[in-house]
Amino acid sequence: MNELPSSQGLQDDLRGLESHLLAAARHLQEATITIDKRMAVILQDNLQAGPAMVDVPESEGLLFGNDRKDDHGDQDDQDEDDNSSDNDEDSDDDEDDMLDKAELEAYFNGLENGIIGQGLKHGIHPFPHQVEAAAAMLSARKSKFKGMILADRPGLGKTLSSLMAIAASDRTGRGPCVVVAPTSCCSQWVAEARRFLSNAVRVILVTTEDVSPVEVYSHDLVVTSYSHLAAEISRRRRFERDMKEFTRRPRGCEPKVPHLSLFSGFYKPKSNPWGEFLILDEAHTIKNTNTLSHFAVSQFRDNFDTCIMLSGTPLDNTWQDGFGLVSMLRGHPFSTLPLFVNTFSEEPKNKRGVRVPDGDFLDRSIQFFKAVLLRRPQSTINDLLPPLTRHRITFPLPEIELVHSNKLFKKFTDAAGKIDRGGQSKGKGSKHKQTREDAAEAFSLLFQSQQIAYHPQLWSVPWLEDGLLDPGDPDDPDHDSLCCDRDASTRTELLSQLEEGEGWRSARVEAVLRTVMQHRHARPGDAILVVDEYVLFLSILKVAFRKLHPETKVFSYDGSIPADVRSCVLQSFRETTEPKVMLLSRGARGVGLNIQCANVVIQCCPFWKQTWEDQVIGRVYRPGQSMPVFVYTIVAEGCQIEAHKEMRRDEKHAINEKILDGVTSK
Repeated sequence: MNELPSSQGLQDDLRGLESHLLAAARHLQEATITIDKRMAVILQDNLQAGPAMVDVPESEGLLFGNDRKDDHGDQDDQDEDDNSSDNDEDSDDDEDDMLDKAELEAYFNGLENGIIGQGLKHGIHPFPHQVEAAAAMLSARKSKFKGMILADRPGLGKTLSSLMAIAASDRTGRGPCVVVAPTSCCSQWVAEARRFLSNAVRVILVTTEDVSPVEVYSHDLVVTSYSHLAAEISRRRRFERDMKEFTRRPRGCEPKVPHLSLFSGFYKPKSNPWGEFLILDEAHTIKNTNTLSHFAVSQFRDNFDTCIMLSGTPLDNTWQDGFGLVSMLRGHPFSTLPLFVNTFSEEPKNKRGVRVPDGDFLDRSIQFFKAVLLRRPQSTINDLLPPLTRHRITFPLPEIELVHSNKLFKKFTDAAGKIDRGGQSKGKGSKHKQTREDAAEAFSLLFQSQQIAYHPQLWSVPWLEDGLLDPGDPDDPDHDSLCCDRDASTRTELLSQLEEGEGWRSARVEAVLRTVMQHRHARPGDAILVVDEYVLFLSILKVAFRKLHPETKVFSYDGSIPADVRSCVLQSFRETTEPKVMLLSRGARGVGLNIQCANVVIQCCPFWKQTWEDQVIGRVYRPGQSMPVFVYTIVAEGCQIEAHKEMRRDEKHAINEKILDGVTSK
């Protein structure tokens, strides 16, 4: 909350503000008609339910924030500074003509959709599409849905749009707005907020237990993680359960009250309300409504007027993933997933087919998502992007590995067919239990089939499979830290054995290294990302680079790297001038990260989802990238599991694209 300035400080602020106004007078006079017309259009057409947008030209003239003292950031403001000094003497004589500071702020805050840059540092000039997105977020406060989904593709600058909306929000008598992001992105959110927002906006990172609710409330913006929210709600539920048991049967000491920064009960709707906005970054993280993360976010969402969800891939795997995000909105009747599915699809005639929106159901789904979702085409920023070239690299597997992999895949298809013919049982009876066991066995066969095609050593590590079969949401960007930390000693021992001999070799390892070296020979100055699903395979690649190409500086970015160290890894990668490669896990795939210092992506195997590939490529192929971008996908010839992955990926992507194409602004 902003403290009231002293009388002398108020006079100084008013003089400085007036000098800015005088310096900009000529420009404001020329722009008055334009701004008035723009305001009329926005106020009439743009403040409607849902995120339907009109074209808003790039902000012009002087931008006013909540506190514009001496916050000059860039060279763009040098002329204004010079003019300001010229007018200081005149302003001393004209104090009677100055508006009251509170009245002046209230006036310009009322123009939030017209002068959308309030609260930004001087010299920050958003793109027009970012201004549109911020205006849509502000409009969403007045819509029946009390929120929206900003589904722009990676690279369109969703972060800055969100910060603009937060800066323009009403913070009078309120606590902070909150951004929830994957752990790997939290530090970047704090850095971006401090880079773009005026120094008057106080930002705090809350990912540990040592922050008090009072300290949190004294800030304007809180950045926290999905895992932190889940941990707090888990501690609160455990305490409530223990207190209930203690009240029923008092024994021993009373349960200790847990430390909670965000779920403490300190925040009250009337006395200590939260800020207007809850921002969910990479919102597809909570698509699974059966996870603790989704439950925690759902509980937390009730404290806020408006929920803004950011995701370049809102339909992450199937179209039904949209329900997890829609559940955070208000003003719709879809309270359960079955109701959502039945509204937008009909049951297939064969009873075992996949339910997808089609015909009138597709039109209905497009109509609904168009009301709650804003998505602009890639062409919005095409002029800001370099060329993108894709290559599909195939390599032969040794016959024994290919035959073994394909046999395991055949067993999987037989087991899956048996389950389909038996139908999906419901409930908790023996038949339901058997179905679950059969499904787990089928999945195990599928997993082993892929392991063999990767590296023979992967098949000998049973805990790797167990990690992937853990309950929960394996698509959480932080999930791979659970898998790879579970048995770090086993992994270290295995890698030590591989390094002693030639056990690190495999056909895929050699294909990846060959691709790296061939590209480097053609373009020696390029920085390369090597991306894969398996942290262990990336570790094997690191051994291979040490053995064969010690001149290459290799960095690792995966769940085994502590979150507070990852930013240091990225900084070192950016600053290194020698030949460099970053080994990036798909689970920690740099969601929300900007790595434009790299311009080559090598994908070690086809992914199950097109969205995973889009997210990885979006880390390097975005505004700010000055080099041509190259994407290589490594595929084993004749490998049935990899052909199956590509087929399933394309089928699901085609369905999702029908919906997203229908809602994308033209």
